[in-house]
Amino acid sequence: MAGKNLRTVLPRLKVLNLAVESTTSGDHLRNQTGWLPVQPDSVRGIVVLSTGGIDLVHDYGERPPRDEAIYGASWKDGEV
Repeated sequence: MAGKNLRTVLPRLKVLNLAVESTTSGDHLRNQTGWLPVQPDSVRGIVVLSTGGIDLVHDYGERPPRDEAIYGASWKDGEV
């Protein structure tokens, strides 16, 4: 795999890390994409958006289900 990475294939690639911790998928829809700076028409880019981890965090039935969070299962529900 040597040489098969974005830096080698796209040597002029610039990385712009706009990571924000503890956001949900809904946060991205509402807010995060507005942070992407407008580029000239001649610029091509790759946008990588990782989302959903916080959406999976829940408190094992301590609170009722809500939007942008996994269901309200209990600890016992999760046991095999």
